[in-house]
Amino acid sequence: MTSDKGVLTFDYDGQAFAALTQKGQGLLKLEAPQHAALVSLCPKGVSADQIDGWTSVTFKAMEAALLADYVGAAYRTVAPKARLVF
Repeated sequence: MTSDKGVLTFDYDGQAFAALTQKGQGLLKLEAPQHAALVSLCPKGVSADQIDGWTSVTFKAMEAALLADYVGAAYRTVAPKARLVF
């Protein structure tokens, strides 16, 4: 995680997957089907357009659980596909 001018950027191995501002706005790196699902679930909190795989979101218009799920989905776009097995 890095912070620059009030923007927190979350990354995995140098690949950003989320950026959050202090103004309750942010960007999530989502695949097209995830973006479409999020738009249908929260049309007031998500921009209908996706730019270069980035989805613009307004956190105040989203439920916390939904936001957590989609931050996880954004992480999985950059994380290794191998999972830990216990």
